[in-house]
Amino acid sequence: MPRVHKRKPGSRSYKDYSEEVLIQALNDCKHDKVRDVAKRYNIPFRTLYNKIKGAHKKQCGRPTIFSFEEEEQIAEHLVTCADYGMPLDKFDIRVMVSVYLQKINRTVPQFKNNIPGPDWISSFIKRHEILTTRMCQNIKRSRAGVEPGDIDKYFEQLAVSLQDIHPSNILNYDETNLADEPGLKKCIFRRGVKYPERIINHSKGNITVMFAGTADGEILPPYVIYKSQHLWNSWCDGGPKGTRYSRTRSGWMDSEHFEEWFNSIVLPWARRKDGQIVVIGDNLSSHLSPKVLDICAERNIRFVLLPPNSTDKCQPLDVSYFGPMKRHWRKIMEEYKMKEPTATSLDKAKFPSLLCKLMNTLGMHGRDNLVAGFRACGIYPLNKQLVLKKFPEFAASGEHDKENLHRAVSPAVLEYLKQFKYTPGQRRKTSNGARKRLNVEPGKSVSAEELMSSTSNSNTQPSSPVASTSSMGPEGLLHLQENDSELEALKDCQPENDSDTSAEDSDASTCVSTEQDVDLDLLVSDSSDEEWQPPKKRSKE
Repeated sequence: MPRVHKRKPGSRSYKDYSEEVLIQALNDCKHDKVRDVAKRYNIPFRTLYNKIKGAHKKQCGRPTIFSFEEEEQIAEHLVTCADYGMPLDKFDIRVMVSVYLQKINRTVPQFKNNIPGPDWISSFIKRHEILTTRMCQNIKRSRAGVEPGDIDKYFEQLAVSLQDIHPSNILNYDETNLADEPGLKKCIFRRGVKYPERIINHSKGNITVMFAGTADGEILPPYVIYKSQHLWNSWCDGGPKGTRYSRTRSGWMDSEHFEEWFNSIVLPWARRKDGQIVVIGDNLSSHLSPKVLDICAERNIRFVLLPPNSTDKCQPLDVSYFGPMKRHWRKIMEEYKMKEPTATSLDKAKFPSLLCKLMNTLGMHGRDNLVAGFRACGIYPLNKQLVLKKFPEFAASGEHDKENLHRAVSPAVLEYLKQFKYTPGQRRKTSNGARKRLNVEPGKSVSAEELMSSTSNSNTQPSSPVASTSSMGPEGLLHLQENDSELEALKDCQPENDSDTSAEDSDASTCVSTEQDVDLDLLVSDSSDEEWQPPKKRSKE
């Protein structure tokens, strides 16, 4: 790995001050002595003296490889790619600059093989304050594909639903999980240790909790769901006041428990309120119940659903409440693990008391976070611009000002990024047509050669519901079932997309294939290179 240059200890420091500090110092020199100003701002006397006399007007250090305009365009492209969900790392930037130099037929002697080094990219990021290096998180393509038009339609309907509604009557609900995991922590280790580890028991267990809160900061009692077939009395003692407990086989909420939560938590709260009530939640199938909708119609409760895949932008609990709550929960879990080091998993009998401690720890901060979440989601006060500014088209000002935003980026690049962000992924079809199920004996394996030989044998011989063992490769390792009637029945039952592959897997596969194949040539030039040709297969002797 190439080493980045570092200043030697004790060597001369070059310009440990900003341009703003230098300008302020020069202004003070008009009234005070130069030496006094130099000591005050820790700027060399000769530097101030030369600036006053008009000498050495150039910037300190080696001149940059690219001009100011070129660097601004590179920085603008990087910011635009990040806004549209396709951020580039340091290696990608070095390759992009190398492709740019190749397109303009320019050779830079300072770059080895005409590729910028780690020193250049680090200095480039320091020169542009708009750029920074952050650890990013992965989101599904379906979530990233929410368009501003969907938000506009949502707020048009929301404005009608929230007309003349008091903030104490606006309720938002969402379920989350509290994991048996204290999280990562920075600790002190011997320098050079390869595997820094901390001995602490944890598991992959989660406990589902349904939370609900109003726009003025009122938190309703939680609703806890354990993953179990039975519910024990010790699992319900010591929790927050008014908390209700239940259990399911999966550990997640279903429509039946959603109805029970609504009747036991929301309705008692709604009876204490005067005027119209609005309940806002996501469009999860388990959160849609005909009985709940009938109850809302009878009691004059408006049930508002968020746009699909938009909870990270429009769900107040997701935006500002669950994040701080999970951080407090990890600290509580760390204390619990230290007190009971032999416990292999979270004891459900201890969970109510830990949940009570969590709610007490949040306290007033939890109420403030919830109010801030409603404000950030544009629900109360109603302001859709706060949500639209989360989109790259309106990231600069939050307004419909597309002319000044990303002005240095070519229309071809913007069109490419928009298609990458908003175009839904399509499942790739195999070149061989319909898939065929392979029946492989337990404990056996299959190779591509056996598959090809068995397929050719099946094409030459008469088809049968179950192929014989003698006609299918060596030692009968592979069996193909090709019953036309069964295949047609399966095709009739299946939807257009293959039901064996879930939408989540389809989005993930599309995202990986698109994000890895970044067209860096498009960012620096509109010209296209020759099409890549796969290597020819060797003929079998």
